Parts: sequence; C-alpha cells; structure tokens
Amino acid sequence: MVEGVHTVHWVSTSEIIGATAASVQTDLNQFEGNRYHPHAAVNRGYFFEQKNAGRILGGDWDLDPISFDQLVEYKSIISFLEGDSWAETPMAKRTIKYINRGYESRGFSNSFDYEAERPRQLQVLLESVRKFGVQEAAYFGNDFWDNISVNVGREGSYLFNNRGTHRLCIAKALGIESVPVIFIVKHASYIGKQVNF
Repeated sequence: MVEGVHTVHWVSTSEIIGATAASVQTDLNQFEGNRYHPHAAVNRGYFFEQKNAGRILGGDWDLDPISFDQLVEYKSIISFLEGDSWAETPMAKRTIKYINRGYESRGFSNSFDYEAERPRQLQVLLESVRKFGVQEAAYFGNDFWDNISVNVGREGSYLFNNRGTHRLCIAKALGIESVPVIFIVKHASYIGKQVNF
C-alpha cells in the first residue's frame, strides 16, 4: 500500500462501465475462491484493497472487463426494483443454494431466514440510497475499506473491483449521479487525467 492512501473520490456512476475480469494478476478470482459463492456467477477478479491501494500495475488485468450490467448482482437488483420477489432473483437463488450447501452468507446460515430477512435489508438500503444517495462508509461509522472499490484501466476506464457491490448496483439502477469510491490499482500505462490515490 502507498503511504497515506486514504482518499475517497466521487465519480459518476455512468463512468463505472465494467468490472475487473479474472486474471493471473488479480489476488482472487471468484471461481478459485468458491465457484458456488453467490457472487461467483461470473468469474470476476479483484485486488485485495488494503494490500493494493495505490498500486500501479502493468499487464493485461484491465483488458476485456466484464460489462457491469451482466453481473448477477445488478440483474437481481433490477429485477427486485421491477417488483419481482427477491427469492426469485438469480442472486437469491445462488445464495439459497450456497446456504443449503452448509455455507453462511451475510450472517445467514438458514435459507428460510435469508428468504424472510434479506428482502427487508435490501429495501432499507434501497430507501436509504433513494433518499440520500450513496454515502462514504465513514458516514455510517464503517471502516474506510468498506467504500466502493474501483480500479483504473489503461484508457482511464473505471472498473469495479470488489467492495460495495450492492450499493453500486442500486445507485446505477436508480440513476444516482455519483458515488464515493476508493481507487485501488491503476494501470501503469494510464496517461490520461490525473487520478490521485
């Protein structure tokens, strides 16, 4: 980590066009972590935030990003906003299978509890984002590293990294103009506008 890297930046949600794809350079690729995990429907890769914040890295990790609107999380939030039952969304179906395999997800170890409580939790988050937008993690007393994490590709594209999936999905779905993010990795070839860590 680069010394003193603790800055939150506000960026346009429309500029976060994709998610970092799995590669040999990312710290964890979701299929390798646990292909049954709810977020592993697409094999995203990500860099561990605290280990890599402020890192400038060459290579091909930024090529062929995953389109953000193809993520199971985003599709599920859209479906939920359109009035579908949360239990019928792709994300919920994956989570229920995951829990039924003996894993825990977001504090739930029982799929019946998940089906009953998770929609309420998401509704609270939806209403908060609808009313206040996405706030910096510190606003809620959360750790700095809980902010939405983003990488910067060689062309200056913002690629979703790891943290804040649901907040970013909701913000994009609701048309929220900007969100607070922390930059984790910047491509060594990026020569566009200055992106300060």
